[in-house]
Amino acid sequence: MFLRLIRPAPPATEIRPLALADGTEVPVRWVRDPRARRLRLIVSDKGARLTLPRAASQKLALAFLHEHRDWLAEQLARQPAPAAAAFTRGSTETLPLRGHELPIEWRDGRYARAELGGHGVVLQLPERAGDTQARAALRDFYLGQARHDLGRWMPKYLPGLPRPPSSFKLRPLSSLWGH
Repeated sequence: MFLRLIRPAPPATEIRPLALADGTEVPVRWVRDPRARRLRLIVSDKGARLTLPRAASQKLALAFLHEHRDWLAEQLARQPAPAAAAFTRGSTETLPLRGHELPIEWRDGRYARAELGGHGVVLQLPERAGDTQARAALRDFYLGQARHDLGRWMPKYLPGLPRPPSSFKLRPLSSLWGH
């Protein structure tokens, strides 16, 4: 009964290089998770991750990685290139939106907020706000823009659907290959 109250230890993690078919090496994070039931290879913005059950052998994991290394190379190629510099207040000058780089207009305000202005993106932040608040405001801005685009595109696809959707949810996506 009290075992439910004890939080399990975090999964053991180590990073190992994997040689792809073209000879390049990529780091793969190996995670042994006692809750895992099968081998699972995912690619996200954090890189490649192989989740192994506690009892899985290294030989099996290496064979699995070798079998799926072409898929892994394709998924890594699809990932956007890392940004040259981190987003920082006052120093970032443009933001991407719908295939264009829009200038940022930095303003002081009572709360963190981003909106589309006449000549670009207006980012309003309190004087004491940090980069975290600015990123949260931009995340909300991009989600709002995505909802706007979906609302604009939806009427084109509604006639082909059996019934209109009652709602839709936007979530971060990661590629997954499991076995």
